[in-house]
Amino acid sequence: MKNYVEAFTDLELNQKQKAYLDYHSVRYGFLVKEVLELSARVQSEKKGNELRILDIGPSLQTFLLRKVLPGATINTLGFKNSFNESRPHEYHSTFNLNNSKSELDRESDPHDIVVFCEVLEHLHTSPKFVLKFIKRFVSDSGFLILQTPNAVALPNRMRMMVGQNPFMLIRDDERNPGHFREYTLSELHTYLKQTGYTIVKSHRRNYFKGTSFIHKMYNLSSIILPPGLKQGIMIVAKKS
Repeated sequence: MKNYVEAFTDLELNQKQKAYLDYHSVRYGFLVKEVLELSARVQSEKKGNELRILDIGPSLQTFLLRKVLPGATINTLGFKNSFNESRPHEYHSTFNLNNSKSELDRESDPHDIVVFCEVLEHLHTSPKFVLKFIKRFVSDSGFLILQTPNAVALPNRMRMMVGQNPFMLIRDDERNPGHFREYTLSELHTYLKQTGYTIVKSHRRNYFKGTSFIHKMYNLSSIILPPGLKQGIMIVAKKS
């Protein structure tokens, strides 16, 4: 899987941002591969018309998607930050997804691909309302890409076996509260089906690049690990 760290060489990142980029670099590779495959599929059906993507929870990956798909319109929704400045033909909509339940009738703009990656675990609102809200932004022939950590990954199980809580404490910062709730693949499938999606495909992979010796050995062993013990979940879904 291609490492896209070099795509960020023009950005001035602090140490914390560089560490985040390194940790997520493999995940970005899987995400870009999926987006490119779906983009080709959508554009063949649209006969070359403009590709529209919505990135929910914009971050460094927004910059990357604009780099690898320069001709696409990539709009963003969520908290705004300095690394997702919209280009002239794009827009950013500031919105707290925890308010999804009260905004289910909000006007929406359909997109060919909606990217919803590493956000769900940061929300205290039920995924049922969040996914129903997001569905309004997926076109009838479009796709949702969901990435989120696997709650029952091997490292979490091992910490629990020795009496440690594998989940972080909730932070005071509303814009970066940490993880309220992580999910299993079956839980996510249930939520998606309940909210009107059809699962196209799903994967569980070790795509977080830890620096410790134990994490490196864990990633190396991913070839032989049962899928349920891997750290990341990626699902592609369509509207039913």
